Amino acid sequence: MGTERMLSLLIENQSTRVLADLSNMKLISLRSREWILQDFLPRALNAGLRVMAFVRSEDYYNQLSIGTVVYEIDPAQLTVEYFYHRSEAERWLQEQ
Repeated sequence: MGTERMLSLLIENQSTRVLADLSNMKLISLRSREWILQDFLPRALNAGLRVMAFVRSEDYYNQLSIGTVVYEIDPAQLTVEYFYHRSEAERWLQEQ
């Protein structure tokens, strides 16, 4: 699912939590990372996003790439946790 669809569902369901399963994702580009930080994330936070669980990618370079994005996020605005298994991420989100 794309980030725009995720944002639509976040708004439609008035949710504050998102699970991002990146397990099969490969490296994201610098341009995409900039778009996430400068465009998507401000809109998602404005829509109410407060908690996000990432299921780690199997790709080491994707893990680094996502880490650079998350590093730029103010933890007071968005709580982020990483998981190796989707079931762990789902359980954690339910507790939030």
